[in-house]
Amino acid sequence: MKKNNIQIKKEMISLVNQINKFDHNYYVLDDPLISDREYDKLFHKLIDFENLYPKFMVANSPTQRVGGKPLEAFEQVNHSTRMLSLSNVFDESELNDWLKKTIKEAGGKDKKIICEPKIDGLAITLTYDKGELVQAATRGDGLVGEDVTANIRTIRSLPLSINYQEKIEVRGEVYINKDAFNEINNNRIKQNLEPYMNPRNLAAGSIRQLDSTITAKRKLQVFIYQLVNNENNDLSQSHFDNLQHLTSLGFPVNKLTKSFSNISEIINYCKNLESKRNNLNYEIDGVVIKFNSVEDQKKLGERARSPKWATAYKFKAEQKMTVLKDIDVTVGRTGLLTPVATLEPIILGGVTVKHATLHNEKYINENNIQIGKKVIVERSGDVIPKIIGSIINNGQYKKYKIPTNCPFCKKTVEKNKETSEAYCINEKCQIRLTKNIIYFVSKDCMNIKGLGSQIIEKLISEKIILGIEDIYKLDLFKNEIAALDKMGEKLVENLLTEIEYSKNLPFSKVLTSLGIKHVGSELAVILSSKFNNIENLINASYEDLEKIEGIGPKVSNALIEYFQNEENLKLIFALKDYGLNLQEHQKDKNSAPINSIFNNKNIVLTGSLESGSRSKILNILQELGGHINNSITKKTELLIVGSNPGSKLDKAKKNNILIMNEDELISELDKINYR
Repeated sequence: MKKNNIQIKKEMISLVNQINKFDHNYYVLDDPLISDREYDKLFHKLIDFENLYPKFMVANSPTQRVGGKPLEAFEQVNHSTRMLSLSNVFDESELNDWLKKTIKEAGGKDKKIICEPKIDGLAITLTYDKGELVQAATRGDGLVGEDVTANIRTIRSLPLSINYQEKIEVRGEVYINKDAFNEINNNRIKQNLEPYMNPRNLAAGSIRQLDSTITAKRKLQVFIYQLVNNENNDLSQSHFDNLQHLTSLGFPVNKLTKSFSNISEIINYCKNLESKRNNLNYEIDGVVIKFNSVEDQKKLGERARSPKWATAYKFKAEQKMTVLKDIDVTVGRTGLLTPVATLEPIILGGVTVKHATLHNEKYINENNIQIGKKVIVERSGDVIPKIIGSIINNGQYKKYKIPTNCPFCKKTVEKNKETSEAYCINEKCQIRLTKNIIYFVSKDCMNIKGLGSQIIEKLISEKIILGIEDIYKLDLFKNEIAALDKMGEKLVENLLTEIEYSKNLPFSKVLTSLGIKHVGSELAVILSSKFNNIENLINASYEDLEKIEGIGPKVSNALIEYFQNEENLKLIFALKDYGLNLQEHQKDKNSAPINSIFNNKNIVLTGSLESGSRSKILNILQELGGHINNSITKKTELLIVGSNPGSKLDKAKKNNILIMNEDELISELDKINYR
């Protein structure tokens, strides 16, 4: 008997509900209800139905997880509430101090604290309305992220619809488990492709694919860790209860999340989880510790970029022993030859490690590292693994010598006897050119989006780019670039727009982008403000440079050597002819100075910043009347401290110099609406 439309629609919805239930049991509960073969039969039956009756297809159909038409770009999303990062504690003593201090600030004893694994993935925020997933966005800068809804829909552990009709926003962490990561890498190795470095980077890259069909193949997973808000505000004032409610709605919440009232229990949880981290099928790099009461969270409040009611206990770097099989060499943009170790593969933090950095020949000799010996390898988070020493054992080993010729262009290498550093000095070495251009277009330099490493390599191999300046005449090769793999006319137009926009960036950005040895974004800001234009800097004497606070012989020599090179001067004036900004814009003398605590202060910055690039922050401080310096001296009045600060912090403390952390900096900038 022929089925009518109502029967067909009912059967299709029933199939959708069945398959979604099987997906939830398989991906979230780790409790499969049917065999893969039976599942595939049902899935293909649904596909056949949807092909015959597309008008009855529903938004939460599992067939809609396979990806759709590629996007041209991601739309920006303004977050309803800021996506903050976390402060860190690094040992039991720091954790104990943080807990005691924060519990006291929250009003005393009997505070419930929630502990959960810190997933090493990518933060995401998800909005549901009338029971349907309507938007997913990345963290971005905390205020504005990117709309990645199409990619998030491919995650099979995430419900596309929930039994909750009010608008609700939840946050979580997207990750790739170790089994899926190893499977992807094994397939790449079979295809003679370079394996991915770690699961976190692969997850982040997968979420930012413009083609969601690629994302669908990556087997992404997600853990939901927070209810941000809901329209009716009818949920619990307990963070833990809200997590349980989210679990009942079908969200994947980490089962290792626990509630404690005792500091010693919290510390034991952290130690226990650290000892078991390698047994988990996903990467964790610490424990997130939160106050359970939403009221306490509100009372404690926030800093500029992190909540006061939560912190992350970070695990120690992992170490293992293996055999050093060989040493190869990479060549950087400055021509520096860096030895790279090839290791007998080991698992560190759930990642197969086959390579590690060795710095230079001096480091290798000082640590008695020889080919064939057992060595100690350390890996911490996203940091590239490094060899930190070798084991004394019997046997015949091969001592390492840096090559006398560049492994790429075969030209003679120059060696610095003092530092043991070796350089390829051939300006036209293709690997150097490639890396120089990758650096030039990077985010902290000219920030030209659309010129990734693969496109750059193609443009160089096609002889479209022969030097950095050729970036600014790519408009002459529109058709040729559009014909390249994974390009097309629209992407070329977007790229040319980015290139044109880069001409508006300040002088200090261009100076940073030139890649002069020892001149990073901080020094570039100082030099651009002191010399005002490129001609003054080119003509500066050694004495002129030495007068600038924080610039010593090493930097002065590097600058003079760079500007004495005819090829470098040709590049600079070619960039000037193409319209790049090679002079400092003079401030209007009649404009009133902005009232800020930075005005007329001698300022030094140390450590890395999460709120923006160093050059951006330094330019803002200059605009506010600050005098940027590179090192701590008697004249220094303020040290701004980011994460992982160096020796400048100790020196500032000894000299009683005012110290401001990043949260305090952003708070001051917010006061004058200057961000």
